[in-house]
Amino acid sequence: MSKLDTRVILAMEALFRSNELDSPNQQTQGQPEPISRLIPTLDGRGMPMTPMLRARFSHCGEWTNAYLGYSFLSLTQIAARSKSKTTQKRVRERARYWAPGALAANFAKPCAVTLFGDDPIEMQEIYLIADPGREEPQVVRYFGQDERVFSSLLDFLCFAAGNPR
Repeated sequence: MSKLDTRVILAMEALFRSNELDSPNQQTQGQPEPISRLIPTLDGRGMPMTPMLRARFSHCGEWTNAYLGYSFLSLTQIAARSKSKTTQKRVRERARYWAPGALAANFAKPCAVTLFGDDPIEMQEIYLIADPGREEPQVVRYFGQDERVFSSLLDFLCFAAGNPR
């Protein structure tokens, strides 16, 4: 396991422990699924599986109640929800009404946007946004009237666990 893998796993474990202490919602982590070269994107093409994402998906599949009511989706769920008309409608509305936000700026780019997690009750999402000039995608979290952009999955996990890098 690389140092980067270890850091991502440690951040996930810190978030899990933090939730156990602070959250009234029961969290669960599903079994990891086989990992492919690509993660499904909203346009159906796929973005490359990066080192941080490989570490995340090697650790567990779906993670329910991972962060503030959000569940982090498994690869199978990402593929299914990416094709869902409900998800497509929510993404279009988010891009339209949050212009000039991160999602609106990247929505039309091929292979750029992946639904990473969501809270279907509160209608809030977490997206991965790939940029060809970066090794890791950005993580964009929508929470209420707030859009927050993180430079990587590790930065997001550290923030969520209360340990910003």
